[in-house]
Amino acid sequence: MKNILAILLALLLVSESYSQIPHGGYPKWTSGLKSASVYNVPETEINESIRRSFEDEEIIYGKKPVNAGVNHNLNINPENSGSWISLEDGTRVWRIEFYSRGALALSVFFDEFKLNTGAMVFLYDPGMKLVLGGFNHLNNKKTGSLPTAFVPGDRLVVELQVPEGRDYGKLNFGSITHGLVDITGMAGKKDQFYGEGGDCEVDINCVEGFEWQTVKRAVCRIIFKRSQFKTDLCTGALINTTMQDGRAYVYTANHCIKNFYEAETAVFYFGYEAKSCNGPDQDTAITFSRTIASCEVLATSDSLDFSLLKLSVNVPQSYNPYYAGWSISSTPPQSSATIHHPFGDVKKVSLDYDPATTVYQDVNPPVWLEVGSAPGAFWRIEQWDVGVTEGGSSGAPLFNENKHIVGNLTGGDAYCGYPYNDYFSKFHLDWDYYPQQERQLKYWLDSLGTGQTSLEGFDVSGLESIYSYMQSDKGYSWFTDLISGTRYEDILNNDGLYTFFAPADSSIGKLPEWYLELLINGPASLKENFIGQFLVIGSNTYEDLLTTPPERNFLDQDIEFRLDNEQLYLNDSILVLNADSSFSNGVLIPVEFLNTNEFPDKFVTWEVYPNPNTGDFFIHTKDIDLQDVRIRIFDSMGRLYADKYYLELPNTHFVCENLPAGAYFIEIRIANEVYRKLVLVIDP
Repeated sequence: MKNILAILLALLLVSESYSQIPHGGYPKWTSGLKSASVYNVPETEINESIRRSFEDEEIIYGKKPVNAGVNHNLNINPENSGSWISLEDGTRVWRIEFYSRGALALSVFFDEFKLNTGAMVFLYDPGMKLVLGGFNHLNNKKTGSLPTAFVPGDRLVVELQVPEGRDYGKLNFGSITHGLVDITGMAGKKDQFYGEGGDCEVDINCVEGFEWQTVKRAVCRIIFKRSQFKTDLCTGALINTTMQDGRAYVYTANHCIKNFYEAETAVFYFGYEAKSCNGPDQDTAITFSRTIASCEVLATSDSLDFSLLKLSVNVPQSYNPYYAGWSISSTPPQSSATIHHPFGDVKKVSLDYDPATTVYQDVNPPVWLEVGSAPGAFWRIEQWDVGVTEGGSSGAPLFNENKHIVGNLTGGDAYCGYPYNDYFSKFHLDWDYYPQQERQLKYWLDSLGTGQTSLEGFDVSGLESIYSYMQSDKGYSWFTDLISGTRYEDILNNDGLYTFFAPADSSIGKLPEWYLELLINGPASLKENFIGQFLVIGSNTYEDLLTTPPERNFLDQDIEFRLDNEQLYLNDSILVLNADSSFSNGVLIPVEFLNTNEFPDKFVTWEVYPNPNTGDFFIHTKDIDLQDVRIRIFDSMGRLYADKYYLELPNTHFVCENLPAGAYFIEIRIANEVYRKLVLVIDP
């Protein structure tokens, strides 16, 4: 269902890119050709990093992240390392192989990742059991960096593909992570079963988890760099907002992610679970394509131990996400459940059939309960009836009997063989204990100011696509008919993350009839280019356009947004309305063309010929005295392609080289008078 927002309160950035989401393709390195360049990670440095990482673990003793790996700093790029080959089709392929003795898995962090259009990057083990990518310019992020998921084993191959005659952009390896636990479940276990978690842990797809099959889709595994030495594992959960629009917010612990470095390097894994009770995960390759790289910290508190994160992109519908509901009641949950990833294992469920308590344990309580924590800030689970929590479970949501989030895991004593004394932050204190927006949940989860004290979960699978909505709303019938049969019908109807600036029928009517007729019956390329100008890769709300607007459209053309007297304009020629609608594959924002009454040929005193042309044409005048003339050429979205001055203009030859095929307006400006005509540019 649509969710048009008449009043938008403060929201933060939704990136224009598909971070970590693959975009097709496959490695092209010649089959059987060994890497000409292998980088060996120094064993002595890895061993020293392991020692330091375990020393660092004492700082958060009693809490429950887990050390997943150690990091080795790099400064490697295609200009100083690796090897190149050229294929018959002209494609240049660069490859480097990393080897780290004893690693159970490897991942890299690109501290520079800004690919040009056409370049593709793949990561895989030499046997290609798992291939990540291709990643291309759509994975570029504003931070200029990109963390990656893990690949199994002690060898990792990175491949860059560059089309003939093209430059790849920027690509530099900042570090590589040596996995200490079987993060992928593919590192040589004989039965390929998982089991990093203790023997008492219960798979989410066992009978104990049957009533949690919808809610489980909110829970994700988080892997992030805590420092230059170590990489940690935690758990988090997608959480609903009163916007009810699938905003990509994740609720987890402060001691997991609290600063820019941890957020920038984080990778979120969705749907990582065994297919059956105590069974193997047979869809590992699919699971490891369901990742999102990096996030930003919206709100956090160390004394309450919570963080609210915003993922760098919305979660695609193909990931089957669910946004968990919540309650700010201070009444202890009468029964409790948590869904988590102990030691990074597949998704587990732990249950307590008794009420949680606010009374802390008397004997050997965790130090952080008394030092640095807000008074009474945690629920205590005295004893688990099913399962426990372990390292890597930190940040896991605590659900009450109504399946509402009421807290997240900080830590405690519980482990298999001792299911006692775990502590979860209290959601109702996280809500507004502190008045600052960067230290509370309320500002973000109820930005509409509804005052709700509880909220049900939101199932994004119930959303329709952008195109499906436009078909059902007759106000967009003309544009919907124009889209029908083009490639944009599939784009706007299937999985993806887009922003579509949709002109309604009432706005379309402002365009000249002859122009509309040309769009319908003219060259297919004209129609395709016209539609593509209104599409942007990435999901953006109206508020995002005011703060961090996208810079290019689907056709890779520059676009500009301008705020004037509280009105937002796109390329000066289109009014952007203060409303947006969320759908399964992105956001629709209605727009209106400005008054175009001056576009038709009522000014018969000048001509453009030939029309159509290839960007080489003449402007001929008859009745108008054209002295001190300014001539501009811009497209239907207002992008300026030429701006020239002439002392006089009786019959001017105009050449605009490399003008893409499409529809353009020629504007003649004399003093305060403006005359415009439409010209069609076709390929030579």
